[in-house]
Amino acid sequence: MEEDFEDYLLEASAALQDTLAEALAEYHSKGGVPKSILQKGKSGVDKFGVILSPYATKDMDGFSDSVCGKIARVLEALAGNPFQRGNLIKKIKGKNADFFRLRADRYRVFYVIEAGKVVVQRVLGKKDAERYIRKVD
Repeated sequence: MEEDFEDYLLEASAALQDTLAEALAEYHSKGGVPKSILQKGKSGVDKFGVILSPYATKDMDGFSDSVCGKIARVLEALAGNPFQRGNLIKKIKGKNADFFRLRADRYRVFYVIEAGKVVVQRVLGKKDAERYIRKVD
């Protein structure tokens, strides 16, 4: 029984090494990220639903179409990974709950994560964002 399991592990390891070798060869030959790895990775990743609160919707109505387009692209990326990373997303501790701030050009998107969904609370300019943070704290 143990020999069968060891054989299985050796075969699986060899198959994984072959896949990685192929992906690495593709990476070096094309000078970019192997598409095969990206496609395999995306199929297993669950996306978060993005919901705009009434306040966020009202905020977005006040922006030009080009600004709304930029923010929409950022919100699409947010659906893939809404958690803190780099300088773009910062976790802010509030009295009642923690929330996140996402930088999108000169604008800030404030949101909370609830039950697998990203709920966008507000979309504000930088000055208004500072006031909003003070008010929430």
